[in-house]
Amino acid sequence: MTMAALAGLLFVFVLYNDISSFTDRDLDQLQWALICRYTLSMIVGGALAGYLLAGKFGRPGITGWVSATLWGLAASLAAGFLGSLIGMLPERLSDGFQSADLVAVAAGGLILPFAAHDWPWLLLLIPVAIGLAHLRTRASVGREKF
Repeated sequence: MTMAALAGLLFVFVLYNDISSFTDRDLDQLQWALICRYTLSMIVGGALAGYLLAGKFGRPGITGWVSATLWGLAASLAAGFLGSLIGMLPERLSDGFQSADLVAVAAGGLILPFAAHDWPWLLLLIPVAIGLAHLRTRASVGREKF
């Protein structure tokens, strides 16, 4: 859940950076359905990355915190990759996958640096989100043991 929200939020910030300089005419020509699809794709990619890497969170001690930090950063990269891949899937299924598409998928993995370029305070949000995910997982693991 945390990664899904974070991936969607980062994509919206990247999108806002681009759209904020558009004129009214440019805004009228935007394909809002495509933007909604990519936003939803990033959220689904974040949820999938969070689900796949959830076992890396909640471990006790300092090694648990270090592990959660490293895997949290890996999850943010994976969320971008997966979200970008999911977003491109309809076109790739109809047109075929070409090697140039790998650049777009790789760019999706860099959603955090792209978003933080104009919004540096987002770099503080990532450790907070990772810490909350770690604490939530520790709490749920503690309940399951009893």
